[in-house]
Amino acid sequence: MKQILFAAWAVILLASCSAPQPTATPAPTDTPRPPTGFSGKVEYTGAAEGNILILAMDHVPVQDEAPAPVAIETYMGASGEFSWQLPTGPYYITAFYTIGRDPQGPPLPNEPTVFCNPIQLSENENITLYIPLTDANAGGVNIDCVVAN
Repeated sequence: MKQILFAAWAVILLASCSAPQPTATPAPTDTPRPPTGFSGKVEYTGAAEGNILILAMDHVPVQDEAPAPVAIETYMGASGEFSWQLPTGPYYITAFYTIGRDPQGPPLPNEPTVFCNPIQLSENENITLYIPLTDANAGGVNIDCVVAN
């Protein structure tokens, strides 16, 4: 009887040693959040040769004062795509096409210039923009640059 009991215990012990051990369930992870900022495209359509400058400011630009951009991009040619990660808050985005010169400011009166309507950027929000520059907006126009998602 002792031998049968010993054999039974041996089988139970061997079975428990070779049985797969339970694995811990991994803790749920947070879903990655999109970066806060802007992405989009700026492009010129027209006959002039030139380059693009686009900048974002976090305060209203003051006339006759040099801008203090928080983001800036330049493109040699008629189009470019951008992606900026920025903190929450209001933004004032300007783009212009520099005709026959390097992409630097300020824009000249004959250069296509777009002032995007002010945009409020919220936490975990990525706003898509499209900024069209045409000869018709030489001297500057205000438009809504936000692309509906």
